[in-house]
Amino acid sequence: MENQKHWSILITEGEVEPWYFLDGWEKQIKEQKQFTNSKEAMAQYKALVEAHRQRFDHYQIKGSSIACFWNDGEEVYCEACDEFLQVYHGILLFYQDRLFEPSHMD
Repeated sequence: MENQKHWSILITEGEVEPWYFLDGWEKQIKEQKQFTNSKEAMAQYKALVEAHRQRFDHYQIKGSSIACFWNDGEEVYCEACDEFLQVYHGILLFYQDRLFEPSHMD
């Protein structure tokens, strides 16, 4: 039987907070890590969150699987809106291609 990787962590960067899954949000994915078990995935998620907390001045965590980080002044220019927008860095934990929620383990 083939060893399937059910767990993944997505690391994102863009001008929209990572919990807004707007059309094309996948373009913000900078890196993806895959895991075969929950302990390894959750340990890596927690380690990444802690490392990002050390690097960024601000953070917000939503639920059990999305963390967002940013520094004031880290911005990109949006030609369509003719203004500078804040850059957000996200860490998202997925289980079986869905955003992880503890109830998925029941």
